[in-house]
Amino acid sequence: AWHDFVRGSWQPACIRRGWGEGTGQAHGLDLVEPGSLPGVFREQIDSTILVEELLGPRELGVVVTVQRRLDRSGQELVFHRLPVNPEQPVDPALWAAAGQRLEDFRRDFDD
Repeated sequence: AWHDFVRGSWQPACIRRGWGEGTGQAHGLDLVEPGSLPGVFREQIDSTILVEELLGPRELGVVVTVQRRLDRSGQELVFHRLPVNPEQPVDPALWAAAGQRLEDFRRDFDD
């Protein structure tokens, strides 16, 4: 589902599409004929994001997002906390601050 994705990248030189899930897992797919998929992919992800905030430095920070679910699961919002670069260690204090920020968002959206 689109609300499970929080980021995407497009590498036209090698015709590869990559994305990151809210679980922290990264995936990729080689495309033979990408057509309009890169633009549609970005539009679909953007349509679910209500809040996106970077905490810390761009290369080593943590992104917190609040996304609207597009299915009918009964849960309206999804809250994610993900490292910008999953292959680099995240400062534990920054990770905790991102968790607190998500709790703040939860309270704000519950009101």
